[in-house]
Amino acid sequence: MTLKMKEDFYTQILGASRQFFFSGRISEICREKGTQKQLEFILELLQAELTLRDENRRKRLIKRAGFPSNLTDFSIFLILDMKDI
Repeated sequence: MTLKMKEDFYTQILGASRQFFFSGRISEICREKGTQKQLEFILELLQAELTLRDENRRKRLIKRAGFPSNLTDFSIFLILDMKDI
């Protein structure tokens, strides 16, 4: 692994850890003690968790918005004549 690649890992890990509100110490610990495979794993783990949290946040917001979820919610349109709408 080149020095440039290592710095990219540290930068990405630091960015992801900030989204979790971790301290900057995470990147320093990775720099001091982490091997290439460990850095790859940590970065993959953080990214997977961020993706999952983003998906859950979107689902929660859609649910909170109260959009109709099934056909029976639209049944009022079947009762009304199109001229009434």
